[in-house]
Amino acid sequence: MNEKNTDSQAVQNFLMSRYEPVVASGTWKGLELFHRNNKYLLMALDPKSQKIMGRIIANKQGIPLAEAIDEYRFLLKVASDNSFQKGRLINMCLHVFGYFRNNLTNKQKADFLELLESYENGNSGIDPVIARLHQLTLVHDQTYLAEQTIFEFF
Repeated sequence: MNEKNTDSQAVQNFLMSRYEPVVASGTWKGLELFHRNNKYLLMALDPKSQKIMGRIIANKQGIPLAEAIDEYRFLLKVASDNSFQKGRLINMCLHVFGYFRNNLTNKQKADFLELLESYENGNSGIDPVIARLHQLTLVHDQTYLAEQTIFEFF
């Protein structure tokens, strides 16, 4: 991991700098797009908050947009106060990897899982794992994943 990016203040600054334009837009679409693009970064930080934030976006309770923006901001701060934990990062990586599992050879799958295991065992950082996922995203033209901020952050 990049040392400059691992503290919660850097994460919070990164996310809040992208959230403020959403607030300024004052639209559900802006809030939905923010959540969509930050889904895996939020999952790596705090999967519980990320799921609640998804429910806010789905707006099953029919809450007003202003209230949704405030609730979402609160949860965004809660999530970004967390530091990255190995188990959460691995879980997020496996979720992203799931997009490719049907398009890869057994050797390619094994190579990725070996890289992830090297991180899990403390033999390497998370950066090579994220880089491999980003490479797979581009090679397999996964537009949804290409827009994920997890690739910008690491």
